[in-house]
Amino acid sequence: MTTIRESRVCAEDRPRASRVGGRPQGLWRALVLGVGAALLYGSWAYFANHEVGVGAGLRAACVQALLSFTATVVLVSLVEHLFAAARNPGWGFWLAGFGGSCTGALVMASVHGIAGTPNLLLTIAPSLVIGTTFCFVYAAGLRVGQR
Repeated sequence: MTTIRESRVCAEDRPRASRVGGRPQGLWRALVLGVGAALLYGSWAYFANHEVGVGAGLRAACVQALLSFTATVVLVSLVEHLFAAARNPGWGFWLAGFGGSCTGALVMASVHGIAGTPNLLLTIAPSLVIGTTFCFVYAAGLRVGQR
């Protein structure tokens, strides 16, 4: 029969996908990065679409800013979850990297398509390149943390 103390020790010894995930500073960091992403990518979306008209540029900027903020805050959780779902850190790296980047690309393209963004690929291209890089770099960090 297992005692309560033995159960607690076993639970504490389990590997975790992130040591920052549950701490308030991790959420604060994600929110600050989310605001930065919203400003950066929202500005890019305006630039990529302003020639069609100011209204189209502003609509694309608002959509992209909201998407970038949300994606930045949520993407870390998704990558950590996918990494933890894999059977080993090697598979976790690939699952988190591809799963995170493909999910991000699908969401960005879908929402901009629904919003009627005129230059969709040009609008989301920077987010796709940087987001894919982020997913794989973050997954690599998780993999190193598991060793």
